[in-house]
Amino acid sequence: MFEPWRMPESVQQACGVRVSADACAGAVDAWPLPLVDLEAATRAAKDRLHSLRRMPEVRAGKAAIVEKHASRKGRDDATRAARVKPAADSRQMGLFDAA
Repeated sequence: MFEPWRMPESVQQACGVRVSADACAGAVDAWPLPLVDLEAATRAAKDRLHSLRRMPEVRAGKAAIVEKHASRKGRDDATRAARVKPAADSRQMGLFDAA
């Protein structure tokens, strides 16, 4: 179960465990409560990331990285030329060609 602290008391008893705050005290059958509220921590982290992404210096850094590594404008000829295979040598015979 991903969130055992939401397990009803009856299910805890059936499984032989208990979810409680004193689980860290050394009880063998106890499951600890979560350290943080997962939904609230996720929301706070996303908010911090989005606020950082809106900062002008972060946007400028992103634009510089995209310009250096992701921009492929004007390079179609070079990449296309590298992909063109040279013509096969007409003197080369196939495996089943008669001599």
